[in-house]
Amino acid sequence: MIQGQNLSATLNGSTITLADSFVYHPGSAQPLAWRLGNNLQRRLVQDASGRLVQVASPGVQDLSLNWNTNDTV
Repeated sequence: MIQGQNLSATLNGSTITLADSFVYHPGSAQPLAWRLGNNLQRRLVQDASGRLVQVASPGVQDLSLNWNTNDTV
């Protein structure tokens, strides 16, 4: 896994973290997980074909995607 990078913004001289602790897929460099500025974790899960099947913030949100044989959701 590749890890690192922070995303921040500065407004009126104050800098805040929008997201950090990024984790990337080693083969594609696609983001797999990160922590939002409100300290919630975000995780993306892919199937064996690399299609997005889950977007989750544990305990807060869990969105699942189901793909059919035509590769449509």
